[in-house]
Amino acid sequence: MKGKITIVGCGWLGMPLVNQLVHNFEVHVLTRSKAKIETLRSIDIHAIPFLDSTEHLSNKIIQTDWLIYMIPPSGMDDYVAFTKNILHQFPVTTKIIFTSSIGVYEPSLEVINEQSKVIKNHPLVLVETYIQQTFAQSYSLRLAGLINEQRHPVYYLSGKENLNPMQVVNLVHQIDVITAIQSILAEQPLEHTFNICYPAHPSRQEYYTQQAQKLNLPLPIFINQNELGKQIDGNQIEQMTSFRYRTSIFNKK
Repeated sequence: MKGKITIVGCGWLGMPLVNQLVHNFEVHVLTRSKAKIETLRSIDIHAIPFLDSTEHLSNKIIQTDWLIYMIPPSGMDDYVAFTKNILHQFPVTTKIIFTSSIGVYEPSLEVINEQSKVIKNHPLVLVETYIQQTFAQSYSLRLAGLINEQRHPVYYLSGKENLNPMQVVNLVHQIDVITAIQSILAEQPLEHTFNICYPAHPSRQEYYTQQAQKLNLPLPIFINQNELGKQIDGNQIEQMTSFRYRTSIFNKK
Protein backbone atom coordinates (compact mmCIF):
# COMPACT_ATOMS: atom_id res chain seq x y z
CA MET A 1 0.00 0.00 0.00
CA LYS A 2 1.37 3.39 -1.02
CA GLY A 3 2.15 5.98 1.62
CA LYS A 4 0.21 9.22 1.42
CA ILE A 5 1.67 12.71 0.95
CA THR A 6 -0.10 16.06 1.04
CA ILE A 7 1.73 18.94 -0.62
CA VAL A 8 0.71 22.48 0.28
CA GLY A 9 1.84 24.85 -2.45
CA CYS A 10 2.62 23.66 -5.96
CA GLY A 11 4.78 26.25 -7.66
CA TRP A 12 8.03 26.15 -9.59
CA LEU A 13 9.48 23.52 -7.23
CA GLY A 14 6.28 21.77 -6.21
CA MET A 15 5.07 20.75 -9.65
CA PRO A 16 8.16 18.72 -10.67
CA LEU A 17 8.25 17.26 -7.15
CA VAL A 18 4.69 15.98 -7.61
CA ASN A 19 5.71 14.38 -10.90
CA GLN A 20 8.43 12.42 -9.09
CA LEU A 21 6.47 11.45 -5.98
CA VAL A 22 3.36 10.22 -7.80
CA HIS A 23 5.24 7.06 -8.82
CA ASN A 24 5.65 5.91 -5.21
CA PHE A 25 3.04 7.77 -3.17
CA GLU A 26 -0.61 8.68 -3.14
CA VAL A 27 -0.27 12.44 -3.62
CA HIS A 28 -2.76 15.14 -2.67
CA VAL A 29 -2.17 18.82 -3.38
CA LEU A 30 -3.48 22.03 -1.89
CA THR A 31 -2.68 24.98 -4.14
CA ARG A 32 -3.58 28.65 -4.50
CA SER A 33 -3.27 28.34 -8.29
CA LYS A 34 -6.61 27.41 -9.82
CA ALA A 35 -4.87 27.10 -13.19
CA LYS A 36 -2.91 24.10 -11.95
CA ILE A 37 -5.88 22.15 -10.65
CA GLU A 38 -6.83 20.61 -14.02
CA THR A 39 -3.19 19.82 -14.82
CA LEU A 40 -2.81 17.96 -11.52
CA ARG A 41 -6.12 16.16 -11.87
CA SER A 42 -5.15 15.02 -15.37
CA ILE A 43 -2.34 12.93 -13.81
CA ASP A 44 -4.67 11.50 -11.15
CA ILE A 45 -3.64 13.86 -8.36
CA HIS A 46 -6.33 14.86 -5.87
CA ALA A 47 -5.93 18.64 -6.02
CA ILE A 48 -8.06 21.36 -4.50
CA PRO A 49 -7.72 25.15 -4.65
CA PHE A 50 -7.67 27.41 -1.64
CA LEU A 51 -7.27 31.15 -1.20
CA ASP A 52 -8.01 31.66 2.48
CA SER A 53 -5.89 29.84 5.07
CA THR A 54 -8.86 29.75 7.47
CA GLU A 55 -10.73 27.36 5.15
CA HIS A 56 -11.60 24.03 6.73
CA LEU A 57 -9.58 21.27 5.09
CA SER A 58 -11.13 17.93 4.25
CA ASN A 59 -10.05 14.68 5.88
CA LYS A 60 -8.72 13.60 2.50
CA ILE A 61 -6.12 16.37 2.78
CA ILE A 62 -5.28 16.29 6.50
CA GLN A 63 -5.22 12.52 7.05
CA THR A 64 -1.78 11.92 5.56
CA ASP A 65 1.53 10.30 6.42
CA TRP A 66 3.58 13.29 5.24
CA LEU A 67 2.91 16.98 4.75
CA ILE A 68 5.30 18.94 2.52
CA TYR A 69 4.71 22.67 3.07
CA MET A 70 6.13 24.74 0.23
CA ILE A 71 4.41 28.14 0.37
CA PRO A 72 6.98 30.99 0.61
CA PRO A 73 6.40 34.17 2.64
CA SER A 74 6.76 36.58 -0.27
CA GLY A 75 3.83 38.93 -0.76
CA MET A 76 2.03 38.00 2.47
CA ASP A 77 1.03 40.40 5.22
CA ASP A 78 1.21 37.76 7.96
CA TYR A 79 2.89 34.61 6.71
CA VAL A 80 3.20 33.09 10.18
CA ALA A 81 -0.53 33.37 10.94
CA PHE A 82 -1.42 32.17 7.44
CA THR A 83 0.78 29.09 7.84
CA LYS A 84 -0.36 28.28 11.38
CA ASN A 85 -4.01 28.39 10.24
CA ILE A 86 -3.22 25.60 7.80
CA LEU A 87 -0.83 23.50 9.86
CA HIS A 88 -2.91 23.38 13.04
CA GLN A 89 -5.55 21.33 11.15
CA PHE A 90 -3.13 18.44 10.69
CA PRO A 91 -2.64 15.78 13.41
CA VAL A 92 0.54 16.24 15.46
CA THR A 93 1.62 12.77 14.32
CA THR A 94 1.92 14.01 10.73
CA LYS A 95 5.51 14.03 9.51
CA ILE A 96 6.42 17.44 8.11
CA ILE A 97 8.90 18.70 5.53
CA PHE A 98 9.07 22.50 5.46
CA THR A 99 10.94 24.31 2.70
CA SER A 100 12.66 27.20 4.44
CA SER A 101 15.53 29.37 3.17
CA ILE A 102 19.16 30.22 3.86
CA GLY A 103 17.85 33.78 4.14
CA VAL A 104 17.14 33.02 7.81
CA TYR A 105 20.86 33.31 8.69
CA GLU A 106 22.53 36.42 10.00
CA PRO A 107 25.39 37.72 7.81
CA SER A 108 28.74 36.27 8.84
CA LEU A 109 32.33 36.10 7.68
CA GLU A 110 32.46 32.49 8.88
CA VAL A 111 31.10 29.55 6.91
CA ILE A 112 27.48 29.07 7.93
CA ASN A 113 26.12 25.69 9.01
CA GLU A 114 22.85 24.60 10.61
CA GLN A 115 24.01 25.73 14.06
CA SER A 116 24.85 29.30 12.96
CA LYS A 117 22.89 32.29 14.23
CA VAL A 118 19.53 32.97 12.62
CA ILE A 119 17.38 36.10 12.49
CA LYS A 120 15.08 35.23 15.38
CA ASN A 121 12.06 37.21 14.19
CA HIS A 122 12.32 36.04 10.58
CA PRO A 123 8.92 34.62 9.50
CA LEU A 124 10.52 31.39 8.31
CA VAL A 125 12.32 30.93 11.64
CA LEU A 126 9.06 31.50 13.51
CA VAL A 127 7.36 28.85 11.37
CA GLU A 128 10.28 26.43 11.76
CA THR A 129 10.02 26.83 15.54
CA TYR A 130 6.24 26.35 15.54
CA ILE A 131 6.55 23.16 13.48
CA GLN A 132 9.32 21.74 15.70
CA GLN A 133 7.31 22.44 18.84
CA THR A 134 4.02 21.13 17.45
CA PHE A 135 4.74 18.03 15.39
CA ALA A 136 6.45 14.86 16.55
CA GLN A 137 8.70 14.57 13.48
CA SER A 138 9.65 17.41 11.18
CA TYR A 139 12.38 18.56 8.81
CA SER A 140 13.25 22.12 7.86
CA LEU A 141 15.16 22.37 4.57
CA ARG A 142 16.91 25.73 4.29
CA LEU A 143 17.21 26.10 0.54
CA ALA A 144 19.88 28.13 -1.25
CA GLY A 145 19.01 30.13 -4.36
CA LEU A 146 17.02 27.86 -6.64
CA ILE A 147 18.04 27.43 -10.27
CA ASN A 148 17.54 25.28 -13.31
CA GLU A 149 18.35 25.80 -16.99
CA GLN A 150 15.39 28.12 -17.50
CA ARG A 151 15.42 29.94 -14.16
CA HIS A 152 18.76 31.49 -13.33
CA PRO A 153 19.83 34.79 -11.69
CA VAL A 154 22.16 35.57 -14.60
CA TYR A 155 19.17 36.38 -16.80
CA TYR A 156 18.16 39.10 -14.33
CA LEU A 157 21.69 40.34 -13.63
CA SER A 158 22.83 40.43 -17.27
CA GLY A 159 23.88 43.92 -18.33
CA LYS A 160 22.91 45.44 -15.00
CA GLU A 161 24.99 47.23 -12.42
CA ASN A 162 25.56 45.01 -9.39
CA LEU A 163 27.25 45.39 -6.04
CA ASN A 164 29.57 43.17 -4.04
CA PRO A 165 31.51 41.22 -6.68
CA MET A 166 33.54 39.26 -4.12
CA GLN A 167 30.60 37.81 -2.22
CA VAL A 168 30.20 34.11 -3.01
CA VAL A 169 27.17 32.47 -4.58
CA ASN A 170 24.97 30.01 -2.69
CA LEU A 171 22.86 28.14 -5.22
CA VAL A 172 21.26 24.74 -5.71
CA HIS A 173 19.66 23.10 -8.72
CA GLN A 174 15.97 22.18 -8.69
CA ILE A 175 16.82 18.52 -9.33
CA ASP A 176 19.04 18.31 -6.24
CA VAL A 177 16.32 19.81 -4.03
CA ILE A 178 13.80 17.23 -5.25
CA THR A 179 16.31 14.43 -4.68
CA ALA A 180 17.05 15.74 -1.18
CA ILE A 181 13.33 15.66 -0.33
CA GLN A 182 13.07 12.11 -1.64
CA SER A 183 16.02 11.11 0.56
CA ILE A 184 14.35 12.61 3.65
CA LEU A 185 11.13 10.74 2.87
CA ALA A 186 12.93 7.43 2.41
CA GLU A 187 15.50 7.61 5.20
CA GLN A 188 14.02 9.90 7.90
CA PRO A 189 17.39 10.99 9.36
CA LEU A 190 17.92 11.92 13.00
CA GLU A 191 18.88 15.53 12.26
CA HIS A 192 15.93 17.77 11.52
CA THR A 193 17.38 20.90 9.91
CA PHE A 194 19.39 20.84 6.70
CA ASN A 195 20.97 23.45 4.48
CA ILE A 196 20.50 22.47 0.83
CA CYS A 197 23.26 24.25 -1.08
CA TYR A 198 25.64 23.11 -3.81
CA PRO A 199 29.22 22.87 -2.44
CA ALA A 200 30.88 25.19 -5.02
CA HIS A 201 31.05 28.86 -3.98
CA PRO A 202 32.72 31.03 -6.65
CA SER A 203 32.58 34.80 -6.28
CA ARG A 204 29.55 36.55 -7.74
CA GLN A 205 31.76 38.31 -10.28
CA GLU A 206 33.50 35.12 -11.40
CA TYR A 207 30.34 33.04 -11.56
CA TYR A 208 27.92 35.45 -13.22
CA THR A 209 30.50 36.69 -15.70
CA GLN A 210 31.21 33.08 -16.71
CA GLN A 211 27.52 32.20 -16.97
CA ALA A 212 26.73 35.30 -19.04
CA GLN A 213 29.56 34.47 -21.43
CA LYS A 214 28.36 30.88 -21.88
CA LEU A 215 24.83 32.06 -22.62
CA ASN A 216 25.98 34.93 -24.87
CA LEU A 217 24.36 37.50 -22.58
CA PRO A 218 25.60 41.04 -21.80
CA LEU A 219 28.01 40.86 -18.87
CA PRO A 220 26.91 42.13 -15.46
CA ILE A 221 28.69 45.28 -14.29
CA PHE A 222 30.17 44.87 -10.81
CA ILE A 223 30.97 47.69 -8.40
CA ASN A 224 33.27 47.14 -5.44
CA GLN A 225 31.46 47.50 -2.16
CA ASN A 226 32.37 45.87 1.12
CA GLU A 227 29.23 44.30 2.46
CA LEU A 228 29.07 41.25 4.68
CA GLY A 229 28.01 38.13 2.81
CA LYS A 230 27.45 34.45 3.54
CA GLN A 231 28.90 31.10 2.54
CA ILE A 232 26.53 28.25 3.25
CA ASP A 233 27.72 24.76 4.16
CA GLY A 234 25.21 22.24 2.80
CA ASN A 235 27.18 19.10 3.63
CA GLN A 236 25.26 17.88 6.68
CA ILE A 237 22.56 16.17 4.60
CA GLU A 238 25.28 14.19 2.80
CA GLN A 239 26.62 13.04 6.17
CA MET A 240 23.19 11.98 7.47
CA THR A 241 21.63 10.43 4.34
CA SER A 242 22.60 8.81 1.04
CA PHE A 243 21.85 12.09 -0.78
CA ARG A 244 24.66 13.59 -2.87
CA TYR A 245 24.77 16.84 -4.82
CA ARG A 246 24.93 15.70 -8.44
CA THR A 247 23.56 18.56 -10.55
CA SER A 248 26.11 21.28 -11.19
CA ILE A 249 25.26 24.96 -10.84
CA PHE A 250 27.59 25.63 -13.79
CA ASN A 251 25.79 25.88 -17.11
CA LYS A 252 27.40 23.43 -19.53
CA LYS A 253 26.55 25.29 -22.74
